[in-house]
Amino acid sequence: MGSPSDRYDVVTVGAGVAGCEAALEAAKKNAGVLLLEEHPQVGSPSHCSGVVSLKGLELLGLEAHSSFSQKLIHGARFYPPHGEPIEVRKKDAVALILNRMKLDQFLAKQAVAAGVELRAKTRASK
Repeated sequence: MGSPSDRYDVVTVGAGVAGCEAALEAAKKNAGVLLLEEHPQVGSPSHCSGVVSLKGLELLGLEAHSSFSQKLIHGARFYPPHGEPIEVRKKDAVALILNRMKLDQFLAKQAVAAGVELRAKTRASK
């Protein structure tokens, strides 16, 4: 049995946002792509807070009102080491709290639909 590099043009490690997007973009250019995820389920365990700017979501080509959206954010409160908290609020939303597991799974499904082979429970090694 040969190495994955003998059978694929691109091997992407990690089925998070960056890995799924990289795999998807390579597949769109007709590359043979293998996407490796060490965990049994894409998106678990979660490694971030789930807060993303609306601009970041737009760059991914995703809508704020989707199956993985949980709450729009219109501002923030900052707590400096000395002094009173500072609150910033906007009329329009600036960020979104999302369910990272659902987002990662959504992006992985898009990649697979584009022809990417996804292997869960698979670690990359030399």
